[in-house]
Amino acid sequence: MDRQVTLTVVDAQRYEVLRRLERQEISTLDAAQLLGCSQRHTRRLLAAIRERGPEALAHANRGRRPANAIPDSVRKRVHQLRADQLGALNDHHLRDVLERDYGIALSHSSVRRLRLQAGAAPVRTRRPPNKHRRRQRKHQYGLMLQIDGSPYQWLGTRLPPCVLLAAIDDATSEVFALLRPSEDCYGYLSLLHSIVQARGLPQILYADRHTIFRVPTNTDELGHQLDGTTPLTQFGRATHRLGIRLIHARSPQAKGRVERLFGTLQDRLTKELALRDITSISEANAFLPGFLEHFNATFRVDPADPHPAWNPSPPAQALHDALAFQFDRVVRNDHTIAFAGAVIDLPPNLPRSLAKKTIQVRLHLDGTTSLWDGLERLADGPTLTGEPSPDTKNLAKLMPLRPKPTKPPHTAKPPREPTIVRPAKDHPWRKFRLKGSKAVLSSPTSTGG
Repeated sequence: MDRQVTLTVVDAQRYEVLRRLERQEISTLDAAQLLGCSQRHTRRLLAAIRERGPEALAHANRGRRPANAIPDSVRKRVHQLRADQLGALNDHHLRDVLERDYGIALSHSSVRRLRLQAGAAPVRTRRPPNKHRRRQRKHQYGLMLQIDGSPYQWLGTRLPPCVLLAAIDDATSEVFALLRPSEDCYGYLSLLHSIVQARGLPQILYADRHTIFRVPTNTDELGHQLDGTTPLTQFGRATHRLGIRLIHARSPQAKGRVERLFGTLQDRLTKELALRDITSISEANAFLPGFLEHFNATFRVDPADPHPAWNPSPPAQALHDALAFQFDRVVRNDHTIAFAGAVIDLPPNLPRSLAKKTIQVRLHLDGTTSLWDGLERLADGPTLTGEPSPDTKNLAKLMPLRPKPTKPPHTAKPPREPTIVRPAKDHPWRKFRLKGSKAVLSSPTSTGG
């Protein structure tokens, strides 16, 4: 069966040059220059059109279906999935989900081409990039983590917004994340605890100027600068105990890597949670490790220096003691301290008296408390009934009630019999009488001899 071939305008022009050469209207050299090829190839093309006609100028694969073309069944399947379930995913995200969940391996360009064929608009529109001086990545894995929180409707538009706390490695873009009801110090300490347990201690944490990380500027800060000390927040005190340097960014663009991460996660994570009907923070936190494993495998890059810069993780007890809220209290004369509306007793077997001395109360992430004198652990305190907080007003609701001392039972005394007392005859009361408006004492009558 003869195959119909359509010639392009360039093919028609080349065919006309070869016909002029065949009629000997131009030389072979002139024809080669007009065709842009050698004289040898010009003679080869002339022999081809004499044998097969104009079809010889078209490529042999023209009009044929490519061997690597996407099968029609796959095209229909992708169009159906996009229309039914995956229409909210962008091209890159859709390619990952098709390969991971449905076993359809396509390139990003193929997914984009199928979307254009279906007439669908892109999910996200990109703004033109702003001109700025780009900062190079850190050269070692674990040298610096950028940390921040993003309030967003992560669990859907029907539920109230929550906050995703995330940290991203500056050298490799590896992500660590945790979902919380609000952006609080307890969440950041819990995120840091999971990072240290999984990888080790980062050398630098790059955060914004939130009051969780930095003490607000006030009149007291000048006094701290004069005496050579720096005021620390609860999170800053915990990182200082672990030897982690905390840097405060002066603009969102300074920590743009974690800011751009939230843009990607707001597009990908929300749709992954919606596909699985996850509507609670606990379920989302259980889903996050598996999601981040695939996410990091997709977007992680190799550092310039293959040797990691993570510091070794401290022992479990040392990490437990370091990641805690700390409050200073003065010991009373009876070896008790007042904390959050409760009275805490110090152990009676201390080798010295701590009256009038300042000690520290630490609230740990698991709700336990401990008492410290500098670097010396004195004793364990009461266990809170909920998550610790740096606000002592909230802690008053979490402190266990101190049992009241038992009193002996009250016994009522029998009523006493009334007694009647009669004054003597010579009592001054008996000599008391009224005379006119004055009270006088009567005297005995005297007789003359």
